[in-house]
Amino acid sequence: MPSDPPLDRLRSQLSAQEPATIQGAVTIKTSGTAYGERTVVRIDHRLHEPGRGGRAAFRITTREQFLPRAHFDRSVREIVNRAAAERGRRIYAIELSSQEVIAVLSYHLHDSPGRPLLITALGTRADVNAASSLYARSLALVWLLKQYAHAISEHTKRGGYVDMDAANRPDVIAVLRQLGFRDAPRVSGFSPSGRHLRQDASG
Repeated sequence: MPSDPPLDRLRSQLSAQEPATIQGAVTIKTSGTAYGERTVVRIDHRLHEPGRGGRAAFRITTREQFLPRAHFDRSVREIVNRAAAERGRRIYAIELSSQEVIAVLSYHLHDSPGRPLLITALGTRADVNAASSLYARSLALVWLLKQYAHAISEHTKRGGYVDMDAANRPDVIAVLRQLGFRDAPRVSGFSPSGRHLRQDASG
């Protein structure tokens, strides 16, 4: 897989920062209900674009956002829109200059802390006839959103790693490999429908 400059630049910038930057942006509240323990995640974090300086360029948030049909694939929109917004199961990356969502991630947090955080969707921009730079920036921000998922996994004592049940297609797996995913060990009680992948806390 060829190198992706925006993704490489973002990885380099974050590796030079304290991990606490993202860890500290994640707020988790847990309460007991009649149906068991309820975990609510909140994120609202503004970030600079790598190498640009100045004012914040991106906002990372769990506040519900609209995903236009022209910007994201239908399958991504359907999965994300099914995730529980009131519990913070959707994480959006918004470009502040355009106020558009550039990337989105949704996840499932099982009631049992013995089960990993499971990413259910990673959404990049899919605009027809868009410049390749838009997809490259979107992919870099998907990787960034994954760092918040790692932080949630750490906060909820799930080891900091994240799993994904991915479509077992070469094109999909190639992109997920680029983002850092590898084949996952078997998890008791979990039967993936596709390719079970995992990314450890380091990446």
